[in-house]
Amino acid sequence: MPTIAIERAIPGTSAAEAYETSLNKLPDLEFVIWKTRPLAWLIISNRELPEGTINTTISFRPTEVTSLSLSLACETMSEQDLQAIGEELADALISLFETDS
Repeated sequence: MPTIAIERAIPGTSAAEAYETSLNKLPDLEFVIWKTRPLAWLIISNRELPEGTINTTISFRPTEVTSLSLSLACETMSEQDLQAIGEELADALISLFETDS
C-alpha cells in the first residue's frame, strides 16, 4: 500500500492551536474525522475519492517551532497521486496559520 509522509513547520502557532484549527477545517477539505487524541494533538481521518479511500494521520509536535506531520495511505492510488493530495492538504492546513506581515 503506498504511503507518504510530509512534515511542515508552523511558526508562531502552538500545537494545541494548530490541532483545534485543523480539527475544525478538515470537514471543509472533505476529510471525515474518524478518531482524535487531543492530548497528543493527533487526528485520524479519511477521504473518499473515486480512486479509493485515503487514510490520513495528522499530528502536531510542540517543538521549538510547531511541526505538522502528515501521513497518507491508500490501497488503490499511486504514490505520486497520493503525494499530490498530501501536498494539497499540507498547503491548506499551513495556510490557516499564515499572517499578512
